Amino acid sequence: MASEPLLDVAEDIDDQIEQFCESRTRLGTEDVLRDIARIVCIANLVQQGVLDGEQMVLCGGMAMRCLDSPRMSVFDGDTASVALPDPTTMADCISYDDDDIAISAESWKLGEDLMTYMPVTYDARFSALAGAQSEFSLSVAARGIERPAIRRKLNHRYPFQILREDVEVPIMDPDEILAEKVVAWWLFGHAKHYNDIGFLTLRMWQAGRLQDPEVKRLVRALVNKKLEVNRNSSRANIKQRVAALTEAEKRHRLEEPGLHVDPKRGFNTLSYLHGDPPTIESVKASVQKLLVPLLFQN
Repeated sequence: MASEPLLDVAEDIDDQIEQFCESRTRLGTEDVLRDIARIVCIANLVQQGVLDGEQMVLCGGMAMRCLDSPRMSVFDGDTASVALPDPTTMADCISYDDDDIAISAESWKLGEDLMTYMPVTYDARFSALAGAQSEFSLSVAARGIERPAIRRKLNHRYPFQILREDVEVPIMDPDEILAEKVVAWWLFGHAKHYNDIGFLTLRMWQAGRLQDPEVKRLVRALVNKKLEVNRNSSRANIKQRVAALTEAEKRHRLEEPGLHVDPKRGFNTLSYLHGDPPTIESVKASVQKLLVPLLFQN
């Protein structure tokens, strides 16, 4: 049992979750319960010193949430590490148990530079809703951390309380997240990556950073580094995907997302906590205007 329970939810939390989901498409109460379980998992890893900002950082959609992204990752959580941890020790760190929730990392899949815990099962004892017992996945990628982590509040963006105390979590530097997302979009065509590219680039523009030549140099160097990591992969299909990325093809995949997107991972599969999902046309316009010049123009 944890000496300091992480959760602090109201007695009517089920009613609050149902009310929250009523006006949101593609977001069900089971998705919110899964999300709460992942939030507890991340907070626990921070509390234990595993997510420390030096050896391991939060990345992917959960890190994007800490930057106020409205998109919600539904099934997974992503971390980046300088090296793959011992899988049994990491499984013990992921697992958590108190009166309100139990989380257990039951098995993992190990690759050359990626360890994925799937399923991570949970029992949300605080809830009587369907989906209170389910699972998610958590990955640890050891493909390098190029930039110092930044620290942000673990921003769940719900209108109700979840954690007993605010948790500050180390996340991957946003410029490095952008580089990872650009390369992932080029290689796999998942709409979530293109959506996040648009969000991060617009965020850079709002901060007045896009005209800074040092920012251009940094982002291009990070993108090239992420490409090089994939180029050196032992997986033949990844090598082939990287080899297909001529400069013209890279630009084309950014400028014409509808021709590259994986139909099984399209824009109609994305879930949002707040606001209406952007259209592919609106994200495309932002990427063409802001990101393409950053990556391809002198």
